[in-house]
Formats: sequence, C-alpha cells, structure tokens
Amino acid sequence: MSKYLCQPKLQENPQKIEELVALYYRAKDSGFLKMEGIKRKIDQLKVTIGEPDDAVIVPILSSIKDRGEKETKLAIEDYAQTIKDLREDVEEFLETPFGSSLPEGTQKSLTTFLHYLNHPNLINKENLVERMVEKYRYAANSKFNKMTDLNETLNMMKIKLGKLTEDMKKWKSREEIKFQHELERLTIDDTKVKLEEQQQKLEEAWRQIEDERRKMDEERKAFEIEKEKLEDQILDLQSERTNLKLEKRLIENEKKKLELLKKELDMKFEELETKLKNGQA
Repeated sequence: MSKYLCQPKLQENPQKIEELVALYYRAKDSGFLKMEGIKRKIDQLKVTIGEPDDAVIVPILSSIKDRGEKETKLAIEDYAQTIKDLREDVEEFLETPFGSSLPEGTQKSLTTFLHYLNHPNLINKENLVERMVEKYRYAANSKFNKMTDLNETLNMMKIKLGKLTEDMKKWKSREEIKFQHELERLTIDDTKVKLEEQQQKLEEAWRQIEDERRKMDEERKAFEIEKEKLEDQILDLQSERTNLKLEKRLIENEKKKLELLKKELDMKFEELETKLKNGQA
C-alpha cells in the first residue's frame, strides 16, 4: 500500500488517496485483522495503474502523520482471536524471503515477540495485547527499520509475563528447521553407521562363535574316537585278563597233577627200595 501512495499516477488523484487512507484506518481500528478492503483496492490498482514502482517507498504511518492525522485506539473485540491472527501474521512474515533476510538482531526480536504470543497469560493482559499489535504494525510499516518501540514492548512483555518456557518456543525459522533436519539426518546417519558397525561386530563375534563351535565339534569327535579306542583297549585287557586267569587255573591244575604224580612216584620208589632191601636180606 505504501508503494502505491508514492506512485505519481495515484498522487494525481486525491480522491483515491483519501480512499486508501480511509481503508487504512478501518483496518487499523480492527487491529489490522480486517484487511479485505485494502486487498481489494490494491488488486484494483494493479489493474488500473500496474505494479508499483520500487524506486521510492514511504512508510504509511509516516505519510499519514505528515498529513496531521491522529492515531486512534485499537478496537479489539476478541483478544484471543487477535493474538492468534497476530501470531499467524508474524509467522507468515518470518517465512517470507524479506523476513528471513532481516538483520539477525531484528529476526531475534521478532522471534521472541512471536514466542510471547504463545504465553498462556497474555490473554489476560489486554493493554499489552493492544500495545503489541500497535507496535508490531508500526515496525512492519517501517519495514522493521524502526524497532525501538517494539523492543521496548518486548522488555515490557518480559516484565509482565516473565521468562519464556521451552513449550512456548514452538516456532523455528527455516534455517533452524533446516539445521534441525540436517542434525536429525546426521544423527540418523551416525546411528546407521553405529548400527552397521555393531552389526559387523556381531557378525564377527558370530563367526568366532561358529569357529569355536567347529573346533569343539572336531575335538568332541576326536575325543569320541579316543574314547572308543580306550574302550576297545579296556575290552582287550579284560579279555586278556580273563585268558590269563584261565591259563593260571590250567597251570595250577597241571601243577596239582604233577604233584600227585610225584607223590605216586615217590611212593612207588619207596616201595621199590623196600622190596630191594628185603630181597637182599
């Protein structure tokens, strides 16, 4: 709108300028929540005049104040809806190329301003809400080159509402979202690498277990073979022992027979000697 007010073609038509000024105040009375009239008028100007020239840009509030107009008090009926609409307005602006290209300090102030719009106690501070709407619109009309009033309002918000909690800091800039996504991707990649390394370690451990198992199987088989050999040897020894016992019995029997035979021979020899002695006599 400020661009059109500076167009030479429009300045030649005071009636259209007055229409734009009237639409501006109507929107301002609603806390800049009802912008349909201004949007329709801008669409008409695009058709009749064309796109505005960027060569000269004068903030709306400055041009109106130069005309001697008085600022009117905001007429807010639904403070909850006003907070919601303002929050959406600030979010949408910060997502624009212009909003994301503002100086770091300005972006930080606007982000803090946006976070305070999430404060649960803000709805009970009607005067503060009115001031926030007014100072934000003023800063916006200056293309955020005039941030003194808005920064003072931020200090007032900090005093009246206290510190922000993490739950209130819901909004993130594109760069923060991009950084968060990149961090999540790196975390996922790092986790994936760690999982792959862990999997490799598990596979290596499993291979070692399998090798140990094969070795144990081979040792078990060798033990079984040795065991069978020992059992065969034991059987052989037992059989040999049995045979030795049988042989011992046979020898003992033969010995007894020889002893009996010897006794018989001794007796016969004695008898023979006796007969011989008796015969000589």
